[in-house]
Amino acid sequence: MRRLFQRSLIVSLGICLLGGGTIFFHYWEGWAWVDAWLFTVVTVSTVGYGNLVPATTVGKLVASGMIIAGIGVFALLGNEVAERLVHRRETGVGGNGPSSEHSAQGNTEAITESGES
Repeated sequence: MRRLFQRSLIVSLGICLLGGGTIFFHYWEGWAWVDAWLFTVVTVSTVGYGNLVPATTVGKLVASGMIIAGIGVFALLGNEVAERLVHRRETGVGGNGPSSEHSAQGNTEAITESGES
């Protein structure tokens, strides 16, 4: 239940950041919706093409805050993905974990022992 809450929180933060940024730049800077969306995605992901730049001081401050928040959201997302991969590896889900490797070794030993006897 806690992991579901964490995932929901990360997705919600991402949606709020992208949606809020797009709406803000559309109205505050007077950009077209697609330009506001592009700038928000590029800024949050810290790519920064430089083709769109806020003209107002408030716009620049909001963009700076979005960069910091974007790094945080991407860090949370990366942590979630890493935890899932580690969990899969530790539990052997998908046949790549230590437990499946151990089982394969166990089967080989059993065949070798029966072949020698």
